[in-house]
Amino acid sequence: MEQFLPNSSKIFGAAAFANLYSSVLFKTIRALSATVLLTLLLILGTSGATKPLYLAISIVIVFSIFEIYYHAKVIKEKPTLLKEVANPADSFSFETAQLLLKIPSYRFFGEVFWSLLASKEVLFVLSRCNISQKDLNRLVADQQTKALQINFSEIASLTKSWAEKEGRNFIDTFDILLALISKSPSLQKLLFEKEIKDADLLNIVFWARAVFVKDSRPFWEKPPETFGQGISEFWTGGWTLRTEQYTFDITKQMQKGKLSAYLVGRNKEIEQVEEILARSEKRNVILIGPPGIGKTTIVYGLAEKSIQGLLPPALKYKRFLELDVTALTAGAAAGELEERIQNLLTEITHASNVVLFAPEIENLAGSRGTGVNVTGHFLNALGSGRLQVIATTTREAYRRYIETQGTFAAAFEVIDLAEPPEGEAIRILEEAAGRIEAKSRIVVTYKAIQKTIELSERYLVDRVLPGKAIDLLDEAAAATSIKNKTLLESGDIEELISQKTKIPIKEATGKEAQKLLGLEKILHQRIVDQNEAIVAVSNALRRARTIERETKRPIGSFLFLGPTGVGKTETAKALAAFYFGNEESITRVDMSEFQDASSLNRLIGAPPGTGEWEEGGDFTEKVRQNPYSLILLDEIEKAHPKIQEVFLPIFDEGVAEDATGRKIVFTNTIIIATSNAGAEFIREAIQQNIPLENLKKALLEKLQREATFKPEFLNRFDDIVVYKPLSPQEVEQVVALMVNELAARLKNQDVALTIDPSVLSFIATAGYDPTYGGRPLRRYIADNLEEKIAEKILAGEIKRGSQVKVSIVNSELTIST
Repeated sequence: MEQFLPNSSKIFGAAAFANLYSSVLFKTIRALSATVLLTLLLILGTSGATKPLYLAISIVIVFSIFEIYYHAKVIKEKPTLLKEVANPADSFSFETAQLLLKIPSYRFFGEVFWSLLASKEVLFVLSRCNISQKDLNRLVADQQTKALQINFSEIASLTKSWAEKEGRNFIDTFDILLALISKSPSLQKLLFEKEIKDADLLNIVFWARAVFVKDSRPFWEKPPETFGQGISEFWTGGWTLRTEQYTFDITKQMQKGKLSAYLVGRNKEIEQVEEILARSEKRNVILIGPPGIGKTTIVYGLAEKSIQGLLPPALKYKRFLELDVTALTAGAAAGELEERIQNLLTEITHASNVVLFAPEIENLAGSRGTGVNVTGHFLNALGSGRLQVIATTTREAYRRYIETQGTFAAAFEVIDLAEPPEGEAIRILEEAAGRIEAKSRIVVTYKAIQKTIELSERYLVDRVLPGKAIDLLDEAAAATSIKNKTLLESGDIEELISQKTKIPIKEATGKEAQKLLGLEKILHQRIVDQNEAIVAVSNALRRARTIERETKRPIGSFLFLGPTGVGKTETAKALAAFYFGNEESITRVDMSEFQDASSLNRLIGAPPGTGEWEEGGDFTEKVRQNPYSLILLDEIEKAHPKIQEVFLPIFDEGVAEDATGRKIVFTNTIIIATSNAGAEFIREAIQQNIPLENLKKALLEKLQREATFKPEFLNRFDDIVVYKPLSPQEVEQVVALMVNELAARLKNQDVALTIDPSVLSFIATAGYDPTYGGRPLRRYIADNLEEKIAEKILAGEIKRGSQVKVSIVNSELTIST
């Protein structure tokens, strides 16, 4: 292990001198000395005493040289690169060395850590970890933490590791903080409580560096190309007066400080754009991606780098102008639009210092419904290399409006943008957090940013990162500000998503945890018997609410097999009511309507080239518009095998594509397919007392032999559940549930309903049909019980406060009050 030797370090020597020279005492002496010398010069200059004047001038010159040396040399001392250093102390930044020299002793963790708390950068990191002043006070009071001895050479070695992990060449205050955390059990425990891991710490430190570490070099130390255009370069560009009427000057707004861009990642795409725009011909590129993926950010980032002279010569000091198609076409009479376009192209090509940004380039092809397609007017300029154009569009718009125009499409190189990975998305959101904090006047914690990325990915499935996460964070910040809170935490993000989706997001605790543990009892309040089904769906819900899912598969996918009227659909309704809040959150699809292969068009949409291809499919559109629902695939056995195959990627990956290529996400759905196939087989097996497990195995083999379902289709379900026919006792229980439901409705009208036990047995016998199961029971109760009660209400025999009794008299239902 390399020894940390500050006494033999050049940078620590300079830092020690700077600490002394910038101390209050020395600042006072320097200020007084300067005042005395200037006063003396003034007196001697007016007295005519030459020799004393020269002496005073000499002293002032020496004093000035010393001050210049201090400011230009001493405090500008640079650390040695990590890979070239023998003494780790030589790789510490000057500011970090100054901070460390103020520490009385490096032996104790407490003294080093408390000294770091004087740094606003360190406090920023801790606050974003959601470590409060109360938490810090608790650490300060901890005697074990205070007395913890450390080997600073070991700390220095750890700081080097942290710096190298981030690809940096020297050590700063953040690296010391990270090293101290890795050696302190108390700090590690505190971060564990705050759910902050090593990767999170690196992201927070990256955030802090973006906020605090600016380019503070004086102008004489910067490369000449960063100063901007020279006078000759400025005047070589021609006038663009007409062009400015139809464009937004990105460069000018950035120079005024009204616009900025912060690029994270996207190195490959940016290099591609630079290479294309630097060509001699066909210098045009289209960035393709859904809204919110960062197309405009790339363009603005290039504009900012161009201002700073950090791009290749062909892009350096260019003016980035954003085309406004609305302004270009507004009020244009016949022939006037063509004249405007010609003037715009003439000015831009003559100026030779403009990069034209055309957002939503499909608007030039008439996508706004105006029918005006002006792409032909741009063809000559695009192909000649006289223009440099960056355009943006979506994949769907490109396919529909641009790709169909072969010559126009060929003038552009296409770059497809993918969603940024989670790590990049977090750092993009950290940059956006600064603007959001300033607008809402709150502080955003790192866990809030992390939770925003996580939940926007899981629940805002119809949009992409980073745009959807930025919008969600902005909305949560506004909601937090309205509540007069100053801290935006992860719980606030969960609360907002719960409001949007109407489903529980937060960790199940208290009453909800107890409900989940006893979910079988809750479902059995509506479902009679069918224990296998109840246990299967209950287990799926408990997993969904407690364990983070590894894939984007649906919450659960089940196949319910059994006769009609035994509780398959009722189980789905009960499940939807419990998890999604109401039975209306069921997306029901009658699969008997998809019995031939051609019905695929109705399911996922008609293919391109047909008149109905833009409308989307019945099924995919329902799910796209309601992605948080229970999907009930009724009578799945009647669907054509090709229709069943559509569901394979849905069960496996939680995603399907409609006919337009749009992804439909099923991650937040519960899928239940029901089937009556093999109903008679089930009845016969139950009558023969065949165990349910053996029955299930034989039934599945039978259904595969008969080609009702293919093995690969059955294997995709999380569970396949066989529903048994109802026994006479179970039929009575179903009747009791239905009658109790009627009693509850009458109670809302202040009418009490009492049912004689013999009534349940009577209805169970009279209303049950083994072929149709329990469904006829509801009709029987409606026709023979509800109808009679309704007549008595209309006749005035039953009114508010009435006590109604139902009994059996002479083998008939009798109602008395």
